[in-house]
Amino acid sequence: MSRRFGPFFFPEGRGLAGGLAGLAGVVYFSVGFLQIASLAGVLPPITGQGDLLTGLLLIIVAAVFLKGIRPLSEGTEEGYAHLVVGYMLATILFGLQVLVIGTNALGWLLQFPGWVEWSLAQDLTPQIWLFAILVVVSIILRLAESPKEVSE
Repeated sequence: MSRRFGPFFFPEGRGLAGGLAGLAGVVYFSVGFLQIASLAGVLPPITGQGDLLTGLLLIIVAAVFLKGIRPLSEGTEEGYAHLVVGYMLATILFGLQVLVIGTNALGWLLQFPGWVEWSLAQDLTPQIWLFAILVVVSIILRLAESPKEVSE
């Protein structure tokens, strides 16, 4: 079965919701930590131009997801709130990065001096691909449930 919260559907039972929260939390935390470590010069830079704020924001999103594991494992509604807020934060970060890509693409298209050498690869930061992975995993979990089990 799944739970619906507004436009969000989350798997219910068999620990899938807790697993989703745990997986998302660990991945977001790992990438945020790697982002900060690469800025400190400890590791080579990962894809896209990152900054300290990006790394910290990814860790905050991870904390929200990870905080929801216990309530989800106990079967309380509070855990789903953590999933919804985690998705919302991830969506906001994704949307802001899409806005940055759009403005940079416009500058490149209009051939502004600072944007002549811009490429899309420069702006494919972790917010973009982490959100895409999160959505794909959520869709796979949603489709893995049989239609008879889905309740609205």
